[in-house]
Amino acid sequence: MMAKNGMAPKTICDVGCGAGEVLRLVQEGMDDRCTFWGYEISPQAFELCQRRANARLHFKLADIRQERDAHFDLIMVMDVVEHLEDYFSLLREMGPKSEYKIIHIPLDVSVRTVLLGQLSKFRAAYGHVHYFTKDVAIQMLKDVGYEVIDYLYTWQGNSLRFVWDENKKHPRKTGQKTARLRRESDPGLAESNLFRDP
Repeated sequence: MMAKNGMAPKTICDVGCGAGEVLRLVQEGMDDRCTFWGYEISPQAFELCQRRANARLHFKLADIRQERDAHFDLIMVMDVVEHLEDYFSLLREMGPKSEYKIIHIPLDVSVRTVLLGQLSKFRAAYGHVHYFTKDVAIQMLKDVGYEVIDYLYTWQGNSLRFVWDENKKHPRKTGQKTARLRRESDPGLAESNLFRDP
């Protein structure tokens, strides 16, 4: 995303950096003049990320919203907003702390998760309290005053294989379930319209 948009930040912050691995990987691909800061509010995660610290990679056990003088060229928020009860406050208060932000939001709402009834499983497994589609995520960012310059999809490494393995034993059953749910949501539709382009 940075290369695609011609960005060359000299300071990068990861808000909700967890164990710090994403920030460490970003450091590997950046110029030696760039410095990195990870903010984490969980003492357990902070303990893990401290092991990755080096001369240019720093971690703070702090809420970035409480850091009055913190300013960075780029702030990353990777897989955080879906866990927060009030993500609007974080995004608004974080706004002035950098000109650019990269925000990664998992798109949990999909045909597969809805048809297979998996959203409640995501909540239990990953602690997500909000679910997004691309359009909802982009609108949410605009609602808090951000200008969306670019977006891209990231993929779980094994997602296609997972979907295939999950459904290859019962493709007819999956198709029937899809058709039934679609008819229930709009009884006037014929099955031939299931895969119509919007």
